Amino acid sequence: MVQQDAFLQTICCGDASYSIVLILNKIILDVAAGPWYDAGMIPRLKLDVPADDRAELERRSRSRSERAGVAFRAKIILLRAEGLSKLEVAEKLGTSEPTVQKWTGRYQRLGLAGLDDAKGRGRKPSIDPLVRERIVTGATQPPEGLARHSTRTMARAAGVSQSTVLRTWQSAGIKPHLVRTFKVSNDPDFRA
Repeated sequence: MVQQDAFLQTICCGDASYSIVLILNKIILDVAAGPWYDAGMIPRLKLDVPADDRAELERRSRSRSERAGVAFRAKIILLRAEGLSKLEVAEKLGTSEPTVQKWTGRYQRLGLAGLDDAKGRGRKPSIDPLVRERIVTGATQPPEGLARHSTRTMARAAGVSQSTVLRTWQSAGIKPHLVRTFKVSNDPDFRA
């Protein structure tokens, strides 16, 4: 496991021992090797969670309607608030220490807002907002000589594909082929 150009040295501190491996001027501590990690020689972080935050975190952790990731992050913060170490929380929830550290740090910096997904995730819209607005507003303004726009005529007018027009209309709930009107009855007994 240790390469020939590496130097391995064991250091004893009382009843605890751990290894330092020097590889190309980099120091790597083998922190899991000694009992001092579990003996409390490294101070544990106990989060100070206000009562209203705790209530919200408990609600999120038990919620069936929240996304699983949100509930998972809330459980991390609740366990850290109980005084469990990163390693203990990671083992209990079946995740890694860096994940626990990430969400603990974000909660410390940003509070409950830090547990939400960061902005900018996912694919960016490929259609320009001005073109989208033109497609949406153009649906109510039929071209000359036609009663309404079709996806093909709108696509030609906006300079985009027919499927882009269709997706835009569907997302905006626009159905130019359906006309909602009310016809007054010719029945003499009908009261308007």
